[in-house]
Amino acid sequence: MKLKSSARVFVLLALLTIGGFGARKWYFHIRSKEQNQLSQTKSGESEKPVVQLQRMEPIELFDVFVAPGVVRSDGLTQVTTFSEGLVSNCKIRLGQAVVKGQLLCTIENDNPGNTFLPFPVEAPVSGRIGEIQVNAGARLNKGDKIATIIRSSVSKIELDVHVDDARRLRPGQSGTWTTGAMGGADSKAEKPTSVKISAIAPMPNMTTRTVRVELTPEKGDPGIPGTLGSVRFSFNSRSGFEIVDDALQYRGTNTFLRTVANSKVHWQPVKLGRSQKGKTEIISGIQNGDLVVIESNKFLSDGDEIVVKSDTYAKKGK
Repeated sequence: MKLKSSARVFVLLALLTIGGFGARKWYFHIRSKEQNQLSQTKSGESEKPVVQLQRMEPIELFDVFVAPGVVRSDGLTQVTTFSEGLVSNCKIRLGQAVVKGQLLCTIENDNPGNTFLPFPVEAPVSGRIGEIQVNAGARLNKGDKIATIIRSSVSKIELDVHVDDARRLRPGQSGTWTTGAMGGADSKAEKPTSVKISAIAPMPNMTTRTVRVELTPEKGDPGIPGTLGSVRFSFNSRSGFEIVDDALQYRGTNTFLRTVANSKVHWQPVKLGRSQKGKTEIISGIQNGDLVVIESNKFLSDGDEIVVKSDTYAKKGK
């Protein structure tokens, strides 16, 4: 039976339509399969722990000892009058810095018929006014005290150090003196002053188990007597490795660092040295160039594969 031309066209369109649906179905099936495979691959990668690493490099290490102290002065000069009379033109105040020859006050003789000029009282030395014994208008006799000047040129710093810490100190050892460090977090520390140990008491105070240590400034002004501050000593300089405390891992009595090689984790036993300011010295177990995990988003077991955070490696000393 022969079909009319219109019927033949209809049949052809029907076949094309059915074939098109099949082709689209086949295309979407392949596409869905590829997407599933891709998502599984990404899911496998996202399940790996993400870590931040530090490349271990030797740095200069040293032990630090910090102790509180106070500024003292052995240089006290008494200012006295060589004439009797009334105090006038008093130009001094407590704590004021004065220089040698500076006018402190004037003594006027109020006796009837006196023809002498007022007697000027000048600072015999440079320093600071530590005490004032007179006021304007006071009557003085010859030899009376007017003021006390503390000579800053003979200032010293005193420390009371525990006997165990005193064993590490030696006469002539240098350090840095900082004032303002004892006033709390809001206090502003001044520029450090270089100091040197001038004397160490040969015997400790048996009541407090402390040893008196005296220091003299090498450069700069340590401050007026009574100023509080702290002294910092550095000693036992050496080259070694240092890591943040958060990177240390513990199993029983043993300590480990998580090193990374070929994107896999290895728990490396290490021996620790001194710990200071959130960092610990590594004495053994680590070599130059080792990559150590300092931060991870998951727990790491020995042999785990990891993904390294893109913005690392952490620099030494940070």
